[in-house]
Formats: sequence, C-alpha cells, structure tokens
Amino acid sequence: MTDGVHRRAAQRSPAAIELRVAARLENLALLRTMVVAVGTFSDLNLDAVSDLRLAVDEACTALIGSATNEAMLEVVVDPRKDVVVVEAWTTCDARDEVVSEGSISWHVLSSLTD
Repeated sequence: MTDGVHRRAAQRSPAAIELRVAARLENLALLRTMVVAVGTFSDLNLDAVSDLRLAVDEACTALIGSATNEAMLEVVVDPRKDVVVVEAWTTCDARDEVVSEGSISWHVLSSLTD
C-alpha cells in the first residue's frame, strides 16, 4: 500500500464501507446498490440518494472504461454527519485522462457532486 492509501484509510469514519470488484461494467449494479443503501440509511432525501447513485455510476463507468484488463475497482462509501464521501480508484492505462474537463462526464459529475 502507498502512503496515500494509508492516509485515506486513517481519515475514514468507522461506518465506512469498502468494496473491491473486478473493473467490469457488470459490477456497476452492485456498486449502485451499495451506494443507495448507504445513502438511504444515512437519511439522505430521495433526490440526494438519486444524485449519489448517478454520480457513482458515472465515475465508476469512466474508471472501468480506462482500467487495465485485470484491474480491480475499489470504492469506499463513508457516511459522515452531514455528508456521504465516496472514493473510487483503479489501475488505469496512463494514456488519457479518465474524465476530461469539459466532457459530458465532467459536467454530469460536477452537477451532481460538491
């Protein structure tokens, strides 16, 4: 593990949930289900849960599209007092940005997240 990974883990709340799956599109439903469950149990309103689900779906779809063949996608959902923090990462081909500023994905993520 890198120092960045250790630092992220140290900043998580005890309620954080981490899921590690193969970076494949067929795993998006599982990730969406986890995020919706955490958002619902965190007492987010329905619009916020829907926005959270869409943002995670968009981000993970972009990561999967850039992932190397055997990569694993790791997602941490960390419900805190006033916010749900989501981190997602995978091993990507270094050729391109995962989400380019100004792209449709960038606009979707910018409009759904803080």
